[in-house]
Amino acid sequence: MRFRTVVFAVAVGIATSLTGCNAAAPTPSATGAAPSASPSAGSPAPESPTTAPPEEATVDSIIGAVVRFTAPRGSVDMTIDEDNPAVRDLLSMLPMNLTFEDFAGQEKIAYPPRGVQFAGSAPSAAGAGDVAIYTPWGNIAFFYAGERGAPSEQIVHLGRFNATFEQLKLLEEGEVTVDILE
Repeated sequence: MRFRTVVFAVAVGIATSLTGCNAAAPTPSATGAAPSASPSAGSPAPESPTTAPPEEATVDSIIGAVVRFTAPRGSVDMTIDEDNPAVRDLLSMLPMNLTFEDFAGQEKIAYPPRGVQFAGSAPSAAGAGDVAIYTPWGNIAFFYAGERGAPSEQIVHLGRFNATFEQLKLLEEGEVTVDILE
């Protein structure tokens, strides 16, 4: 028992000396001189470096944003309806160009120029009207048929679209430019 008490007392002593006693001690500058406590009269106060956090888009500015997919003969708009890392990463790639194809009579798919970072995004389900990332392949998918199933880690939801099958078919007719509407 005495050994534990001694170890505890030594640990408290070390912690106190490392935190409390050294906090107010001036640190030498690059020239070796100790900094003054206050600027002298007549000399401007030294500028302190600012480390303001970078401005981040708020949830409100992402949710409800509209991303337009413009094909040579038409366009389809996706409305972002949730904030997740995949949505933010996809938006960071815009503007971009994609080539769409039909997949399994259920979705129109395209591959972004680089993989979308989806780590931290919640598992989701997709059905007609949803736009999502299929994580094993990394493709963007406009689901135009089918019902939502159970949430899966292979699906990351991006948003919703409201377009006819004929409008979606236009995405397959050439290069599609993707950009956010202001």
